[in-house]
Formats: sequence, C-alpha cells, structure tokens
Amino acid sequence: MRSTAGTALMFERLNREERGLVEHRLPRDAPSRPLVAVTEATRGGALWLVAAAALALRPGRCRVGARDAAMAVAAASGLANLSRRLLVRRRPAARDLPAHEALGSV
Repeated sequence: MRSTAGTALMFERLNREERGLVEHRLPRDAPSRPLVAVTEATRGGALWLVAAAALALRPGRCRVGARDAAMAVAAASGLANLSRRLLVRRRPAARDLPAHEALGSV
C-alpha cells in the first residue's frame, strides 16, 4: 500500500508530465469563432435537436429517426442532469487547469 506522501509525489509527477504535454501539443492561439460556436451549440443537445428537426422534414424512416433522436437527447440530458445533482463532486477551478492556461480565456 502506498503512503500518502508517495501518492502525493506520484500525482505531482503526473501533473508535471500532463502540463508538459498540454503545453507542447495544444495550439497557442485561441480557438476560432466557428469552433467555439459549434462547441456551444453541442451543449445541452441543441445541435442534435437541430439535426433531428432537419430529419423530421422528410417523411418515412427519416421522420422516425428524428423522433428517436429527439427522445434520446431528452433522455440523455435528463439523466445527465439527474446524475450531476446526485453525484456531487468538487471540481478544480478552471484557472488551475493546464488546458485553460494553454488556451487562454475564450
């Protein structure tokens, strides 16, 4: 069994390695506006509901697929929100995360 000090050193070493990878691999520039817009649209399933609405315009199997997709988005969103409330965990501040430092504020 590892000691607490040994575990702390292990995580410290892993954090240093991760920071090195992030600084080496991530672009230095902020992401483009279209990429940020698409990322924001995917939150909450909005992008997928738009895709389902586009499918619903066509009759037959596409409309059935749109209905199934909308039901899947609703179920996934509901389960995610429920689990987020039931399984509370503390998250580190964004300013302390290497990716935030590498990307800067968007």
